[in-house]
Amino acid sequence: MVHEIRTPLASLTAATHLLGRVELQEGMRETIIETMKVEIQRLSEMTTAFLDFARLESGRVLFNYEMVNLKELLVECIVITSSKIEQRNQTFSYEIDDGILPIHADYDKIKQVVLNLLSNAMKYTPEGGKILLTAGNDEEDVVLHIKDNGPGIPTESLPYIFERFYRVPGSEHLAQGTGLGLSICQSIIETHRGKITVQSQGGRGTTFSVYLPSAA
Repeated sequence: MVHEIRTPLASLTAATHLLGRVELQEGMRETIIETMKVEIQRLSEMTTAFLDFARLESGRVLFNYEMVNLKELLVECIVITSSKIEQRNQTFSYEIDDGILPIHADYDKIKQVVLNLLSNAMKYTPEGGKILLTAGNDEEDVVLHIKDNGPGIPTESLPYIFERFYRVPGSEHLAQGTGLGLSICQSIIETHRGKITVQSQGGRGTTFSVYLPSAA
């Protein structure tokens, strides 16, 4: 965790020193400023993850339950994510049943989970890869699947994937992170009396599935 924070801080410190040089060319100055923006965003995301995790662990998070139209929530997440996926030259498709049942849930918390899973799929899927979101009814539950054809998760890592601070060995070059995102997702889903699972094989992509009790 300390290393994850020190890395962007070191980049920002170096960038600040470089900007102080009078002889710095304008093109280089703009590049450094863009780098600083990226590192600041990275620190912001880390801070948010740490705070979310601490609140969930302490039980101080308030869940605002309401009747949620899951299709509307998913469409909102798709709109937010689509442009980022297109920028990576990835193919994003989705299939949402028209008759998907409503759920009794905290809208923002479920949205946070979906966006996190879509973000992970995007980060770990190479350019030209495919991401598929499907959602429908499964007996008394509604179920959401987010599938990608990225490098997958090694079998030996699957039992630990939802543990706090866990990062799949060798995945650091694919995406930066705190190792808290999936742990937070699991905590949110379990608070809603649901479950989140993962299926994957190295080299064959990954599917995360979220099951939530319907309000019907």
